[in-house]
Amino acid sequence: MFCYQKSFANPTLPVDEAQFNALVRAEQWNENIDKYRETHDAALKRKLPAFIFQATFDETESKAGKVGRWRKQSATRLTGLVVMDVDHVENPQEVYESWFKALNFEELGIVLIYITPSGRGLKIVFKARHDWGNLIDNQHAMAKVLGVEVDESCKDASRMSFICKETDIMYLDKELFTYEDKEYDEQFSALYRNGSSQATKKILTNTNLTNHTNNEALKNSSDSCNSCSEIEDENFNYHGISYKTICEAWQTAQGGAPGVGDRHRTMLNVQRHPQTNAGGA
Repeated sequence: MFCYQKSFANPTLPVDEAQFNALVRAEQWNENIDKYRETHDAALKRKLPAFIFQATFDETESKAGKVGRWRKQSATRLTGLVVMDVDHVENPQEVYESWFKALNFEELGIVLIYITPSGRGLKIVFKARHDWGNLIDNQHAMAKVLGVEVDESCKDASRMSFICKETDIMYLDKELFTYEDKEYDEQFSALYRNGSSQATKKILTNTNLTNHTNNEALKNSSDSCNSCSEIEDENFNYHGISYKTICEAWQTAQGGAPGVGDRHRTMLNVQRHPQTNAGGA
């Protein structure tokens, strides 16, 4: 079970399905989000309650001497969930649909995807994998699968995620409300309690990646092209031809590698060219 914080002045409280639904359906918060999208007034966003998906907290004392489950990384207990922000998304619906067509969310352990209050971002919540590493390691690994760049600010276990409107929820697995991984907490919580949230692994191995996503999605992902040069396993190939060679050939035929902000559209273009190969590009 994860938690939420009504405001910075309040301790965190547990979230169950009923509480989650009440928050995302509340007229007051829906109006705040709509006004924020119209005015871009950050004060409206800061008034929203926020979910903390990655951790719950032990009771501690606030500066004012009040005892409660305050959002302190030093009091962290990891839930086993990971939250990832994808910012500056011009068309969240288009990006989501490209993922839905290419990937199996259940196999990837994704339990929630929603549009953020700005209307130009996506929040992805998924089950942490021990072999991928700590929270930011998991975020980088999932980012490779989804073909996006991750917001590094989510590396802290106590990171808040402002609530959304119910109509902005694109995918929800009800396991979100019951999931808990005590072994993950035991493995990694001490790092966060001691103030360490940096990445513990430099790169995801190919074996880890292919075990939890289907091969066609990998072959058709533009970000696989962009990250091929980072992969250290020289055996990552298709019928004896390295994916790096395939991707570079396709990119050359399309006029070069995608620029900043173009990766999602490039991924869609790749999906429309299923016959792409190193020899025909």
